[in-house]
Amino acid sequence: MIQALRSLLLGLRAIYNWLTPRRYAVLLAATTAAHVVFTLVFKTHPGIDGTIYQGVARSILAAPEMWACGAFAGAYWPPLFCYYLALFWALLGRATWLFFLGNVLIALAAAIISRHLLAALYGKRTGRWAALLFYNSMLVYYFTLYYKYELLVTLLLVVSLTLYLRPARPRMLPAFLAGVLMGLATLGTARLVVLVPALLYLDWAGRPRWSPRRIPFGPVLFLVGIALAVSPWVVRNEICLDRFIPYTTNGGMNFYMGFHEGANGSFRFQHELPPPYDTWDRTDGGALYRAGWESIRHHPGRAFLLVLRKLWLMWRVHYFDQMFFYPFFWIGIFMLGRLLPPERKVLARTVQLAFLFYAVLHGLYIARFYYVLPLLPLIYGIALSCQRWLGYRLLQRYGGA
Repeated sequence: MIQALRSLLLGLRAIYNWLTPRRYAVLLAATTAAHVVFTLVFKTHPGIDGTIYQGVARSILAAPEMWACGAFAGAYWPPLFCYYLALFWALLGRATWLFFLGNVLIALAAAIISRHLLAALYGKRTGRWAALLFYNSMLVYYFTLYYKYELLVTLLLVVSLTLYLRPARPRMLPAFLAGVLMGLATLGTARLVVLVPALLYLDWAGRPRWSPRRIPFGPVLFLVGIALAVSPWVVRNEICLDRFIPYTTNGGMNFYMGFHEGANGSFRFQHELPPPYDTWDRTDGGALYRAGWESIRHHPGRAFLLVLRKLWLMWRVHYFDQMFFYPFFWIGIFMLGRLLPPERKVLARTVQLAFLFYAVLHGLYIARFYYVLPLLPLIYGIALSCQRWLGYRLLQRYGGA
């Protein structure tokens, strides 16, 4: 039994060491071809959100004014993907296969760039494997065939994190550009804004010589970049709605969906909500937040169970390929400080905080399995780091290291 385990571990180590930069490039090209074939062979419905986003994009193109005040149901729907889709249609036409091909290229760019981010966090070989696994995950294949924002915001996020987390000199310009890209990503889905405090922690914890007399230009310019990217949407909402709306007005509805008497932790159609909220104005966030808090106050035990269910919905194994890595991610996220070299301890805590804040946010609103897609490269990096660490320890124990 021990000999069989040792042989298995040595075989897995050989596979892990097999992925040289040249082989990585060849596999990336081959799997890109597989992605293209996949998009040409399989067809899918654009999804409920995808149908809505297409309608908003048509409204943008037909709007007589640049602000498109008649679109977005006021400011209920996030703007980034709708503007991207409208621009795509205006420049390249409305052929479905061409849009899906664009999704493949976005996913490819996210994989290529995330390799540099993952290498800075987990090491070069782990970075190559994690980027390749991300690119070929069933989640990525799934979303190449949808009119949704997930792949686009994943690309923006990994570029932002790469600029902000990797050592760079001077730091000021990368930090500013990282903020602009993070701001754009939050316009695709506002949930990513909870990652910002974790990134600010990196500068606070990683600079022991900081004092009130020294201005931390990196974090300041990062926040300025976010504000600059979000400001056109804020101005649009002030002009069109005469309200300060930094992102969307759907937060109240999502909060109420997460805790009402018939909640299951995930999305519910409005007609499935109890009266009077089945006919309530979805943009009336204040009333919906109050209704959600009333549900929590009257049924705290149920609310606690709903939070646990949301965490399960977020992080559970949904596809076959995830079962080989997600369990190691569940272990690795709690011991990330031990998995990485000492010089990356602050980075490890930053990543842990990012996942903590992301999980807490979805515990308070609603959760679906694919909400993890923007963080999927990091998930594979953590899982592989955990596998590598466990394998090395077992080989040490049984004399094979």
